[in-house]
Amino acid sequence: MSRAAVVLAVLTAVAALAAARDCAGDVLLYSDADVANAADCETVEGTLDINIGATLPLLRSVGKDLTVAPCGAGQADLPALTTVGRNVYLNLSPIFKVVLLPALRSVKRNFKLELGNVRGMDDVTVDIGALQFVGKQLEVICSLGAKTSWPFPLFLGSLSSVSQILLQKIGDVSFPVLTSVPSLEASYCGDITCNSLTTVGQLSLSSTGNLRFPLLESAEQIWVLYSAVVMHTLEFPSLVDVCCSTCYFQFRGSNVTSLSVPKLQCVGSLIISEADALRSFYAPALEVVSLQNPGSSSESNAGPEDWANLEILDCMELSSVNLNSLQSVDGTLSLVNTSMVNLASFNSVTHVWGIRIQLNSLLKSFAGLDSLVNVEVNFHVFENPVLSDISLLNQQLRVGGNATFDDDPALCCSAIAKFAYHVQGTIFTDGTCDSSC
Repeated sequence: MSRAAVVLAVLTAVAALAAARDCAGDVLLYSDADVANAADCETVEGTLDINIGATLPLLRSVGKDLTVAPCGAGQADLPALTTVGRNVYLNLSPIFKVVLLPALRSVKRNFKLELGNVRGMDDVTVDIGALQFVGKQLEVICSLGAKTSWPFPLFLGSLSSVSQILLQKIGDVSFPVLTSVPSLEASYCGDITCNSLTTVGQLSLSSTGNLRFPLLESAEQIWVLYSAVVMHTLEFPSLVDVCCSTCYFQFRGSNVTSLSVPKLQCVGSLIISEADALRSFYAPALEVVSLQNPGSSSESNAGPEDWANLEILDCMELSSVNLNSLQSVDGTLSLVNTSMVNLASFNSVTHVWGIRIQLNSLLKSFAGLDSLVNVEVNFHVFENPVLSDISLLNQQLRVGGNATFDDDPALCCSAIAKFAYHVQGTIFTDGTCDSSC
């Protein structure tokens, strides 16, 4: 560019800035004339409502809300906009599918992007790559269709502060610099990648693609429900603490063959259910399932019948469980409908509130419960067809409540009678046991 051209460009920019003005009140763009009248706005004190294609090259801030809800075709281009004082709402359509906000950094309240129709939206473009701050909720949803392969990706490479993220029916998602968020919820999405996230309040992931949270250390609630892709291993490699009065880690669904939390030490409740492909669960550092962190003196109003449970339910392929450091379960230890042949995975457990062992088709013995000395309330054993040996127990074991043995046909009736030695309450049985031994 020649020197004269540079000078002309600078003079043009200066002239434009000199002509820029503050626009009082709300600015409503319903016609080309409205757009022309607003073209020199540098600020909009109220709400900016864009209903047709519009380019506002000088606009730097909107005092209240920015709404793009077009009735016709076109695109919205606000190249200089950096700040919105309240909310941003973008509602795209097959004939209005380009919104350019390349300089937008701060939205004081909520940011909502709604993609109402997946058909004809393959080339949608939303430039919000500079967004750093959303005061409350970031919401990106597609109203129609549940196709996890839909190509719209969400990559927010600058987002560092937001209170809540809600994602639904979109493609791959990445927040590379986000380190903490109180709530992240995604359903029917592609891969979810948060390479810097260390702390999360509630993490809820339903029917998503691959999950990558390599640095996540602490959470209050984790809920992973049904993977939309086949994952050999679902791993939270850095997760240490999910421990508080209302904390839990819940995994349910298919397509995952191995669940790994190698550093997890404490969890409020741990529930693995309906995982028909799961073959192994790896949590070798887990020490306690408890309502509070070890050493904490805080009290919780929640009882162990509601929280602090370790439940493995309806996992017919699950045969390998590594819980070698687990010492206590403040709630109920439930093993229902698994493929475990013994209880060696629980060989360090000394204390539980209650036990429920039911419908384990391959479970032959209680081998592995050698360290268990205290069951605070009840010990329930139901419908385990090949269970035959319950003698391999610590002689110091005491059951504070009752014990129930129902429909365990391979179990000697005399062994049930001997089990009464451990029980302070009553032994209940329906009589379905082997009386020949």
